[in-house]
Amino acid sequence: MNLKKTETIGVVMGGRSREREISLRSGANVLNALNDLGYETRELDPSESDFYRGASGIDLAFMALHGVGGEIGKFQGFFQTLGIPYTGSGVEASAVCMNKRLTKERLIAAGVPTAPYQMLDLSSNLSALPFSFPVVVKPLWEGSSFGVGIFESPGQLEEMRSLQRQFGPCLIEEFVSGTEITSSIIGTPGGPLVLPILELSPKNKFYDHEAKYSQGMTAFQIPARISAAHDLLVRQYSELIFCLFGCRGAIRVDFIVNPQTGPWVLEVNSLPGLTDLSDLPAQAKAAGISFSELIALILEDARCSKNFG
Repeated sequence: MNLKKTETIGVVMGGRSREREISLRSGANVLNALNDLGYETRELDPSESDFYRGASGIDLAFMALHGVGGEIGKFQGFFQTLGIPYTGSGVEASAVCMNKRLTKERLIAAGVPTAPYQMLDLSSNLSALPFSFPVVVKPLWEGSSFGVGIFESPGQLEEMRSLQRQFGPCLIEEFVSGTEITSSIIGTPGGPLVLPILELSPKNKFYDHEAKYSQGMTAFQIPARISAAHDLLVRQYSELIFCLFGCRGAIRVDFIVNPQTGPWVLEVNSLPGLTDLSDLPAQAKAAGISFSELIALILEDARCSKNFG
């Protein structure tokens, strides 16, 4: 058994976003790992009235929040103001990664392939889009595939309107066919470490919310069944994105790999899930890194970078 360490780690989990339950699952796993590593821990839920008082007494915050409330930079800024180091990316990187339009703009400026898009304007003529159907509609600020839909024709306008009414501003992008994969990257003193690439084979039409968090709904294949050339490109893009966005800790980059045109970035997740069904822990395991070791690596990155944004 490990000796008790002197630091108190606050695990920030729960919150009020649509991803609250997922965050609680991630946070519970992190708490168990930290206790196994010998740390004093404290559960911190921003939805609870004693959150601010509890947060003031910790030495480091382990961010296990998901969704708009936790990944957009708000709580990162809170801990930065208190002068408390925290895991994961800083305020700016968190805000950019959570906003799909800003993510795409940064990718396009860097020459990283991502599907053509525009903001969804439901008052315009969808038949005049600069790309053809099918298309993908995504809420601007949601994660875990909440509100994502694939649409085959302009005749599904009312369904798109329903998404926008429920989730707010959305973007619409060209559908890219191919192998669905994800790349997880961990910050280390020697630079970004790209873990083995994971191929996703969901039973649903795509890797939607149900497929992500329901046992048996998605098969994992590690390493992904893509060509060596495409694997290398995914790794190069992953490292570039980690540095370009100023990310820290662990992130996940989702791709579609088309056999002819290669990898296309779908989105960047600055606080990947740490549940039993999440991609990052599975990829770490394939690299010979246990869950507790993964948590220790994320903690060490926060200490080394002195993450205050």
